Amino acid sequence: MRLKNKIKSLYAVLLLIAFAILGNYLFNPQLWLASQPETELSVIEEAALIQQEKVEALKTFPKFQYSIRTERSPQALAAASGKLYVSYQRLNMVDVLDYQGVRLKFFDPYPKGPINAVSLATDRWNNLYLVDARNHSILVFDEELTFQSFFPPDRMNPADVASVNVPSGITINRSNVYVADMGSSMAKSFMMDGNFVLAVPGTGKTEREPWHPIDIEITDDGRILVSDLKNRNISVFNCIGNFAHEFAIPEGRDRLQLPGGLAIDSEGRVHVLDRGSQKIFVYDNYGRFLFTYGLTGEGPLRLKSPMGIAIDKEKNLIFIADSGNRKIDVWSL
Repeated sequence: MRLKNKIKSLYAVLLLIAFAILGNYLFNPQLWLASQPETELSVIEEAALIQQEKVEALKTFPKFQYSIRTERSPQALAAASGKLYVSYQRLNMVDVLDYQGVRLKFFDPYPKGPINAVSLATDRWNNLYLVDARNHSILVFDEELTFQSFFPPDRMNPADVASVNVPSGITINRSNVYVADMGSSMAKSFMMDGNFVLAVPGTGKTEREPWHPIDIEITDDGRILVSDLKNRNISVFNCIGNFAHEFAIPEGRDRLQLPGGLAIDSEGRVHVLDRGSQKIFVYDNYGRFLFTYGLTGEGPLRLKSPMGIAIDKEKNLIFIADSGNRKIDVWSL
C-alpha cells in the first residue's frame, strides 16, 4: 500500500512538472518564437528590422536652418565644394553663392540667348553641367565657368538614341553622366567623354506602359533611379538598365503626386521633391517610405512651387529651391 502511494505521489510530481513546462512554453513568447519555423521567424525579424530602420532614420530627421532670399525665382541647384550654383526661371544667368547666400560670381551661359536651365550638376573636377531644355542641349563649363563644349559632343540629332532630345535632369558619378531625356522618354547613360552607353526606354513593368522621366539619380552601388511624372513614382533599374522595382507607395493619404527632383544624402536615403504636395518625401535605400518634411505656403519652413533640390553629402546640408517664395531653404541632417 505504501509503495502504491509513493508511486502515485511520484506520478503527481511528474505531472506537475510536465504542466509547468507546458505552461512556460505557452505563455513565454520568446520560447514560442524560437520554436517557430525558420521562414516565419525571418518574416518577424524583417518586420522588426524595418521598424528599427525607421526609428534610426528619424534620429537624423532634417532640421531647418535658414533661408537664402533671392530677388528671382530659383529653379535648379547644384552644391559642391562649398559653392551653390543656382539657375532662375526666365533668366539667362547662373549665380554662384557660398552656403550662406553671399554671391561669389555670376555668369551668362554660352551661347547667349534665351535658355531654360532646368537642371545643374558638377563632376569631380568641378566642371558644371547645365541642362538647357529650351535649346535641347547640355552645356559644360570648367571650374572658372568658361564654356567648354556641348554634351554629348557633336550629337544633336533627335532621331539618334545616342543624342539628347529634351533633357530635363542630370546626375554624375565618378565615371558616367546620366540624363533624363523627356523628349525621347528615355533615361540615358554616357561616358564622361560623351560616348553613349545605354538607354532605358520605360519602366519595364509592361511592354508599352508610357512614362515621363523628369529627373535621375545614381546610387553608390550603381542602381539608376528615375523620377516618373506620368506614373507618379520612382522607378529603379540595375546598372545595365533592367527594371527592378518601383518605390513603395506610403500607406494613408500621403503619396507622390508630381515627383520632380531627386537627391541622395550621406546615409543613402533618397529625397524626392514633390511639386504636387509641395513636400519632400524621404525613402530608404530600398525605396521604402520613411517620412516627409516641409510645409505648404509662405514663410519659414514653407514651400510654394519648389523646383530643385541639392545635397552636400560631406557637410550634410540640403538646399531646396523655392521658386514661389523666391528663396532657397537650407536644412541639415
